[in-house]
Amino acid sequence: MAIRYALAAAMVIVAALLRWWLERTFGNLYAAFITFYPTVLLAAITLGGGPGVVATLLSALIVDFFFMPPYHSFGVAGTGEIISMAVFTCTSLGLCWVSQRIRRLERMQALAAVKAQEARELAQLNERISRQSEELTRQNEELQRSNHDLEQFAYVASHDLQEPLRMVTSFGGILEERYRPVLDDKGREYLSFIVEAGQRMQSLVRGLLEYSRVRGRGRPEPVALGECVQEALANLKTSLEEAGATIAVGELPTVQADRRQMTQVFQNLIGNAVKFRSDKPPRVELSARPDKGQWLVRVADNGIGVDPKYAGQIFQIFHRLHTRDKYPGTGIGLAICRRIVEGHGGKIWMEPALDGGSTFWFTLPGECSGSV
Repeated sequence: MAIRYALAAAMVIVAALLRWWLERTFGNLYAAFITFYPTVLLAAITLGGGPGVVATLLSALIVDFFFMPPYHSFGVAGTGEIISMAVFTCTSLGLCWVSQRIRRLERMQALAAVKAQEARELAQLNERISRQSEELTRQNEELQRSNHDLEQFAYVASHDLQEPLRMVTSFGGILEERYRPVLDDKGREYLSFIVEAGQRMQSLVRGLLEYSRVRGRGRPEPVALGECVQEALANLKTSLEEAGATIAVGELPTVQADRRQMTQVFQNLIGNAVKFRSDKPPRVELSARPDKGQWLVRVADNGIGVDPKYAGQIFQIFHRLHTRDKYPGTGIGLAICRRIVEGHGGKIWMEPALDGGSTFWFTLPGECSGSV
């Protein structure tokens, strides 16, 4: 802003020098303000009303001192000079006022144009968002239909495969029982391959059928997780006794969940802890604590553990880290756990335990005011 006022003063000085040059060249000029009118007008138009006012006042002082009698002093000798001074001052101030109004109007118009452009851009953005939202809704509906169709296909396929597989394994067992004596070693080996493959296929189909049955949150109701753990322990009673396992159950909350699904989660995690045990007797600890408006459930064991680089892969369906000869199974248990937990709006992950073994964590939404 100071630069604009300095430029206005410089313009007045230039006008004074030009006025002095004209007087020296052409003699006495009766129009004392001949170079100052355009200067004030130019200052008001280009620099604004404020600099125009400064140019007006400074021009009046210079003309009064240098170009009006009595010269080189402030004062006006006659009526004509007074009128000339008044006309110049009033006209120049009027020009400054008009210029200021014009500049303000231009700024308002520019601002209105900017707002109009912003409004158009906002309308276009809202239209794009609306189209994208509609497209996302459509894709989501298609995805839901596709998932439903896929789940239905998996259920039907696995269900329909049960009978022919049952026949394969049954007749394979009959062949092995009746004709083993008449077969050579290769024949008996091939026959055992057929029977084992059929049995393994049956296990995979049952696992796929079980996986396809897990849909969303099931039938949510207030469920005491401690009771789900006890049901899981009852289902695993034989394997727990054979392994000499110790189960330490801490305080667990009551949450909105499907009882059967929660029981299955605990049964799979505890069953894995017993299956993948180390040389020491298996020990499993279960507990829970509130965490950011949800429950954080912990299942820790002292088994053989899992390499951290496989921590994400173990939750993939049919993914195994060990051979079937060493650890039998289908590799679907943890995939079911993840499907159930995520269906309830939570997350599940694994961390290596400090003293060996693995610690599984999963979250469940719910009020964290207390536990049972």
